[in-house]
Amino acid sequence: MNIPYIIFLAVEAALAIILCFFGYKARKVTTGIYSFMFLFFILYPLSAPIKVDEIYKLIGCACLSLILAAIVCAIYNIAMFMAGGGIGLVAGIFFCHYFKLGFTSTVGLIIIIALTLAASSLSMAYKKPLLVLSSAALGAFLISALAIYTYTVSPELGKDLLALNIRLETAPELIGTAIRPMFDYVLIGTGVLGIAGALTQFGMNKR
Repeated sequence: MNIPYIIFLAVEAALAIILCFFGYKARKVTTGIYSFMFLFFILYPLSAPIKVDEIYKLIGCACLSLILAAIVCAIYNIAMFMAGGGIGLVAGIFFCHYFKLGFTSTVGLIIIIALTLAASSLSMAYKKPLLVLSSAALGAFLISALAIYTYTVSPELGKDLLALNIRLETAPELIGTAIRPMFDYVLIGTGVLGIAGALTQFGMNKR
């Protein structure tokens, strides 16, 4: 039994559930998660030229992302801009899947980035509904993808990633390849859980 791997999956699942069903109510946590993820996946590829052990690079990027995320959360408008991009990101993934466009192809990336930026811009005008919808959609997508991944994929990929045998920037492609045969189920789960999460959040915020 790989305890670190199980802990890693449990933390991911807990964060996904918080995003899906309590995203607006726990908006400080939500915006912190969005900000950290966004910053980390920008900083890590930029650190490629730095010649140090991978573990130190990961720790450094994580620490810097945490510091910057805390600053971002203190500046609410920037945090909301990042949070609004979540629904655009999920919409871009849906679009690319149904039109058979590769997520990492030039056209696919342009569409995903454009939809993410458009949703981020809209979030400045419609902060509450966009944060509810984006957190519900992204949380639902993460729950569904995590469920399909753990159900269909051998834990070896996760173990290799945790052991740093796989470079982090290649992980999304490997995980995407692993769950692609069942991606329709991921999208169905995202739709069902996303609606449930959004209704739950709107219901809680009416009280």
